[in-house]
Amino acid sequence: MRCVGTVVRGIRTPIIKKDDDLATIVVDSLMAAKESEGFEFRDKDIVAITEAVVGISEGNYVTVDDVAKDLQEKFPSKNIGVVNPILSRNRFSIILKGIARGMDKITLLSSFPSDEVGNGIMDESILDKSEFDLASVISEDEYKETFGSWIHPFTGINMVDFYRDLIESEDCEVEFVFSNNIRTILDYTNDVLTCDIHTREKSTALLKGEVVEEVQKRLIELTGKQIEVMVYGDGAFKDPVGKIWELADPVVSPAHTSGLVGYPNEIKLKYVSDNKFADLKGDELKEAIVDEIRKKAENLMGQMITEGTTPRVLTDLIGSLCDLTSGSGDKGTPVVFIQGYFDNLASD
Repeated sequence: MRCVGTVVRGIRTPIIKKDDDLATIVVDSLMAAKESEGFEFRDKDIVAITEAVVGISEGNYVTVDDVAKDLQEKFPSKNIGVVNPILSRNRFSIILKGIARGMDKITLLSSFPSDEVGNGIMDESILDKSEFDLASVISEDEYKETFGSWIHPFTGINMVDFYRDLIESEDCEVEFVFSNNIRTILDYTNDVLTCDIHTREKSTALLKGEVVEEVQKRLIELTGKQIEVMVYGDGAFKDPVGKIWELADPVVSPAHTSGLVGYPNEIKLKYVSDNKFADLKGDELKEAIVDEIRKKAENLMGQMITEGTTPRVLTDLIGSLCDLTSGSGDKGTPVVFIQGYFDNLASD
């Protein structure tokens, strides 16, 4: 019986640029890591590739000028309302730059006290003591006077100031409005660009049949093991300090091999120990639980024996693990290698 469960390794790769052969880079990097770290491949290992490098290698991105041109074609008035963008320097600001480059004026309506993923825009303790409530419409001048000194605890900046400077740097006029009723924007303009994320659909088939299946094919040929592969974006968790939901991507894994489809099928060890085997201890208890795991049904959904396990799709759970492992800075590990994820206490 193994003494170690899930093991996660961030795999370093060369810096990836447009037109690079990503499948080759991923496979070669894994093989180099194997030699460096001395691990062996096993069936049901998982290789995960961050969607950022997939997009980079395939040139699957647009420029600021592309965004500006597209907006000019769609909004010839060049005076639009931008509704409920997330407050993010890396996830939205470059898009906003393109919008501003194509427009003469933007009225930016933001929800408050935070955006849809939890990024704050004001001090909630001041909001509680102020004349404003969640049904209010707050003008830019009122925001400046009451909340303008607020800075984000992680970035150390005020996102209203940041977005204003960015828009004005493109010779575009901007007016901010703060409201939780999106119809408020119609008091300013009839041309509206909605920028909220989780109410729009995103294609999950964009990359299907390309990188993930090619990487899987090559790894099976090299190792003889059935290794699963996925592309991952943001995971899904809430930061306990900043109160931010890490949910900026509406789909955690836009592409994955078939072995990663489905949900966990796990029993809750604490439930079994406390209820079915309450009178057992030590090795006898462990043996009884191992036997229970080996005999579990293929589908435990709805049974009390699963109480307290996580009923989320596998790729969402694995994506969160990968997102936390790779980070978003200078770790240089856009590939994550996971072993033992499908192991349990009964695994040999």
